[in-house]
Amino acid sequence: MPIGIAPVALQCLAHPEGEKAMAKAARTHGVPFVLSVLSSVSIEELAEAVPRAPKWFQLYIFKDRELTECLVRRAEKARFRALVVSVDTPAPGLSRSERRNPLTLPAKVTCANFVPGGNGANGNGKASQSCSASVLDYVRSQLDPSLGWDAIQWLMSITALPVIVKGILNRADALIAADIGVHGLIVSNSGGRQLDCAPAAIEVLPEIVHAVGNRLEVMLDSGVSQGTDAFKALAIGARMVFVGRAAVYGLAVNGQRGVEEVLDILKTELESTMLNAGCGTLADVTPQHVCNEVQLYYPSAVDRMRSSWRGDSFRSDRYRTRDRRSNTETVDTDTIQDAEQDDVEHAGMRKITENASERGVTFQQRCIDTALSVPRGIYRSNTNNLSKCNGNVASACPSDEHFDGTQLEDVGLVGGLALPLDLKLPVFT
Repeated sequence: MPIGIAPVALQCLAHPEGEKAMAKAARTHGVPFVLSVLSSVSIEELAEAVPRAPKWFQLYIFKDRELTECLVRRAEKARFRALVVSVDTPAPGLSRSERRNPLTLPAKVTCANFVPGGNGANGNGKASQSCSASVLDYVRSQLDPSLGWDAIQWLMSITALPVIVKGILNRADALIAADIGVHGLIVSNSGGRQLDCAPAAIEVLPEIVHAVGNRLEVMLDSGVSQGTDAFKALAIGARMVFVGRAAVYGLAVNGQRGVEEVLDILKTELESTMLNAGCGTLADVTPQHVCNEVQLYYPSAVDRMRSSWRGDSFRSDRYRTRDRRSNTETVDTDTIQDAEQDDVEHAGMRKITENASERGVTFQQRCIDTALSVPRGIYRSNTNNLSKCNGNVASACPSDEHFDGTQLEDVGLVGGLALPLDLKLPVFT
């Protein structure tokens, strides 16, 4: 099943078993479980409780590199299979609701990976609660706002585990990640928690998949709450999706069994969607099975967006692989002319980006829809869409020759009537 469990901090707040119950449910279904560095169960405790689960470890590259390396060594010793480094959290996000209601940890819940002896269950209640708050403040203070690609290269140099970068939201960063040799990407906006105006992960997924091709594995996190969401992401090009909130809801209701039921529901919904879309296997799920109303109302805009991806990225030359041919060397003359025309139209945007690259490569969540000059947000799902296409179903949903993944806002399944449906990806603040 191409569905994994995303890293979620302090899961003992939802259930006493916390990460142990979540990992056991993942083991039952044979799906990856990503342990958060801010977990309420330590690396060693989880490895002892669930030794055979497919476990990945999520971490940040802290200001204190020795602390980061210590966490990596502990994960290696506990036989975790991969490292997931989050690059989209250079500082804690601002939340009005959290300011009004600051997080107060119970006495028995803390960031266990930073406390000798695991969780904070020992000692009197007030002392343990004070310790928990101090540990959380310390971890937040260790977040590095100057994090750059050199830190990722450093992490890859100290471990033999596969390194997966989580939090990529634009093609330029995706290409840099591929050039320096990371093993995978997780397209994610942290569920809208860090920056609620960031683009939805599925919006930027097509251009990232188109940019990196088969050079590394591309996965998706954020906004997946139903099996249909998983189908759409897989159709666009993701190799796997991760769920966070849905799994935590199941954990809060019924512990391990609750998480297993959530995974059962997602699996059933995904299988049902595949069958109704005419897909017998995952290999049969292709971009031809999804459609966007932009394609119906503004077909020329789709071609413009695709041509804008063909040019080379704005990344620094020092991260470009020398023996890799640039994209512009492999396209025909018409494509080059289109790219040059696109350069003229968006010279201002290129100038801004070039100025940014002179200050050093950093992780930036750039908006990708500056090249789209058509109205957005006017998306409806009803049968009137067919009449606007002059009754031509074939022209409404292009064939695979004309559609290889586009910059989509509201992606929907295409059934027998080629009717696009709204994609429900709420942004939580």
